Amino acid sequence: MASSQKQAKRAQRAKEKAKKARVVRNNISRYEDSQTVETIETTEASVALFKKMKAAQEKSRVDMLVTLMQDEFVSSAETALDATDIQRILLAMYHRWNNSADQMVPGWLDDPEFKEDYAQAAKIADKEEYVTAWDEESAES
Repeated sequence: MASSQKQAKRAQRAKEKAKKARVVRNNISRYEDSQTVETIETTEASVALFKKMKAAQEKSRVDMLVTLMQDEFVSSAETALDATDIQRILLAMYHRWNNSADQMVPGWLDDPEFKEDYAQAAKIADKEEYVTAWDEESAES
């Protein structure tokens, strides 16, 4: 088991990482998901994920969200809050990549229909803790 000093350092790094992600997420909502997201570089891994998400979205938004939740990068997050931070950023990037950023309205991530689809996807993906974290994030915004 790690010493208490190492555990404290890990906890501090996790807090700093989560804070940075929340700052990015908050900026994304403030700037209607365009200005801040445009500064984030889209990687090959992101494009591969976006292609999977687009194929899944042809079936339904729930399927697209399940694909996102089951992504290896999202699943590797240490906490549900970190995972939802990553998801918010990736969703905004996905919409920009998919050329639908101009169709987004402010607050679309907190729209009741989106939240219903998100909850359904979380249940399918067996990630129901994401729903609570998503709601906590929304309350902070």
